[in-house]
Amino acid sequence: MWSQQVNDYLSPLGRLLPSGSCGGVGLSGLTLGGGYGFFARQHGLTCDFFKYVRAVTNEGVVINSDDVSELLWACRGGGNGHFGIITSMHFSTVKLPPTFTTQKFRAYNLNSKRAAKLIAEWFNVVSQLPDPDLKEPTKAYYGKNLERLKILKKKLDPDNFFQQPQSLG
Repeated sequence: MWSQQVNDYLSPLGRLLPSGSCGGVGLSGLTLGGGYGFFARQHGLTCDFFKYVRAVTNEGVVINSDDVSELLWACRGGGNGHFGIITSMHFSTVKLPPTFTTQKFRAYNLNSKRAAKLIAEWFNVVSQLPDPDLKEPTKAYYGKNLERLKILKKKLDPDNFFQQPQSLG
């Protein structure tokens, strides 16, 4: 899993990339979709640490966020596959907490009553986590940025080549 590989590399350096909690979601999908994870309340979303992107458009043109400044903005939580195929991503990191551990949660023989109890307990635990810096941890998926994203989508993908169920075009 990519998250274990990233953590294995960054941990000895005393660094952390705030990322998701589901190992089955890849780094690019996580980042392009926003990236909510265990450290989101304290540090923000994974996309907040996204510093550079390179992509190939449907016409085979290589673009990057140094040359097309709005590309990085649009890819920070703007969704997957709207503007091209991502070929490179660069991130910044934060200091690793002094105590850091991971756990895998699995629920066996789950029925609706047990699921409801587990969810209630999870929300009880989460409600007690610190939120020192993040003012607005939840926002609409596109929110007020929808129109700006649509303009950039038309500019970078005029033929609407990159289209999927949640597509902007």
